[in-house]
Amino acid sequence: MHANCEFRPRSMALAHGNSRVRRVGAVGASAFVALLMFVGTSTSTATAQSRNTAAAAGTATAKAVLAASLRGFVSSTGPSVPLTPLKSFNGPTSDPSQPVSHAKIIGVSSCDNPCSYVGDLVGGLAKQYGNGTYTGSIGAEASNWQSLTAEAIQQRPNVILFNGVEDNTITQQVVEARHAGIKTVGVAVLPNVPSSEGYSAYVAVRQDLSYRLMVQAAIANSGGKANILLLESSGYATIDKYVKVAVADVHSGCPKCTITVVKEDNGVLAAPVAMSQLVTSELNALPSVNYILFADDFDAITAAQQAASLLHRHVTLIAQDGSTGGLELVATGALLYDVAVPLQWIAYAGFDAVRRVMNGETPLSPGGWGGGVHTFSKSNLPAKITNQSVAAMLNSYINYIGAYDALWAHAK
Repeated sequence: MHANCEFRPRSMALAHGNSRVRRVGAVGASAFVALLMFVGTSTSTATAQSRNTAAAAGTATAKAVLAASLRGFVSSTGPSVPLTPLKSFNGPTSDPSQPVSHAKIIGVSSCDNPCSYVGDLVGGLAKQYGNGTYTGSIGAEASNWQSLTAEAIQQRPNVILFNGVEDNTITQQVVEARHAGIKTVGVAVLPNVPSSEGYSAYVAVRQDLSYRLMVQAAIANSGGKANILLLESSGYATIDKYVKVAVADVHSGCPKCTITVVKEDNGVLAAPVAMSQLVTSELNALPSVNYILFADDFDAITAAQQAASLLHRHVTLIAQDGSTGGLELVATGALLYDVAVPLQWIAYAGFDAVRRVMNGETPLSPGGWGGGVHTFSKSNLPAKITNQSVAAMLNSYINYIGAYDALWAHAK
């Protein structure tokens, strides 16, 4: 592994670099010095030229990726495949499902906006395609989700839709729903438990793409000289894998960059005082950091900005999620970029999953619905920041609504 990365939980640093000593046989002192000077100069010059060439190529690639994501979407077909522009719909192309009529769907959401917003969109699609019904509730913590799910089971819906609710927080209730013949669909989440205890279907929020795009944005904006502090939510094995791919992108594409990954609990990242203490500590320990990447634009970003300012550090902030709150931070300049997956596209993918599990079909994989990531900046925000205006803008890049409408035309 390259020496320009650290992975650590809070306050546990890894040593950088390594050293090697090589002995040289009997050579006259003056000849040895001359040889050493010649070899050292030649080697260092060649190494420097190689690094400069790699840095220029990596920076050019990052700038192209960022430019494409500012104008539309970028995506990738796998962790070893670079991000490239996404020009057309890359979701399902066939719909073997029979029309779903009068589906009763109950939603449990982990937050108001964007979680419940996505649930409401799925409910609207259920009504549009089969006169279904949807009722949703919001819980702030696991105990709320558990009680809301238990209540939903008693109402015997066809599907319980979990918006941003991790499966490992309600395992018992999901198993009870399965025993009652109720399907479960998780939106904007990934599997954390065995399939026998998990949801019937999952729709990923594509952080496999967004972590990588945040890194490319930092490389591009810095001209290949980004010293990155990435704040990752702890406790998610799948996200660990995504972050490692993003780190590998730094290794391969930016030899003059560094990246330090710090994993913290969501509660710490969302709390202003805790975030301020975290950022102060990390910036004091890492004097060269000039970019901070956030796991979510719901993190206490303003507190991080203020902490950096008190230390008189010029640090550029980049986040992911694309919530209206995050985009408002872009508008004020607190965030340079906010990387986003279209919420409306996720909702269509969520209803696609509902249709498939209600028909007894094998659902798509969590990322099988396709999707791409977009970068918001001050220059490309809609005039008025609302979920609706953002959705209209993103659909203008790729008409995913029209693609799903065509796919489900037989269901109307």
